Amino acid sequence: MMVNNPVEYALLLKQVYKGKEVKCPKCGRYGLQYKFFSPRNSRVGFAQFHCIYCDTSAHLSRVQFPEEVETEEMY
Repeated sequence: MMVNNPVEYALLLKQVYKGKEVKCPKCGRYGLQYKFFSPRNSRVGFAQFHCIYCDTSAHLSRVQFPEEVETEEMY
C-alpha cells in the first residue's frame, strides 16, 4: 500500500543519512527498508521506503542526497 502523504518519511531522511535504524511511521516497528536512486554524477534523485511488517511504501522525488550517502544508479 502506497502512502498518500509521504511527509513523515521525508522527516526521517536525516536519521537515515546518519545510518540510524528508523521506525515505520505507520506501524511504529523497526523494519523500514529504503533505497536511494540518482542519475550518474548527480546528488538529486528519489528515495523509496518499504515496511516489511505493514507492507506500506512511500516514494519521495527530487531528494538531494549528501555526498556520503550511497545511491543506486538510475538510467
